[in-house]
Amino acid sequence: MFIRKAKGIVLIIVLVYMQCLALMSIYTLTHYQLQLRLSSQAQLRTRMLQATEALLKPSATLFLEDCPIAKTAWQSLWRQSVAWWQAQACAGNFQDFRYYYVVETLANDPCASVTETLTARYYRLSLRVIAQQDANMKVIVQTTWVAGEKATAVCQGIRHSVPSGRQMWRELS
Repeated sequence: MFIRKAKGIVLIIVLVYMQCLALMSIYTLTHYQLQLRLSSQAQLRTRMLQATEALLKPSATLFLEDCPIAKTAWQSLWRQSVAWWQAQACAGNFQDFRYYYVVETLANDPCASVTETLTARYYRLSLRVIAQQDANMKVIVQTTWVAGEKATAVCQGIRHSVPSGRQMWRELS
């Protein structure tokens, strides 16, 4: 008589155990899927940063005369929509990314000499890179660039030497 009652309880215990295993399996698969998605996004972000570095490496002086805008706070550039970048910026394609850039003229420094005859003119280049396969993924990089120009003002301070080219690089976030 006790054996007949035990058979029903064993069945219920086995079913509860199987439910627990099924829930743990679903949790594990969901967790694994989330890790894969995060890993692919991190890999895409790394590729985007490498693309920005490759775009800026040869010579950003090619960009300096194109697409000028007034001085803009970085927070404002970060919040701008893709439509704003399409309307205000220059664009191009690099690898499997679409990029937009704008150039801000920052200042002239008559006391900073790039060469014996040229003084420093500072620019800020803002570059937005968008992955074509995931439009929500964006990277915005700003770099400060020094180019030489003929002196237009007299130095009122101490003269110093400044190398031409990229001075600073930062990712906006």
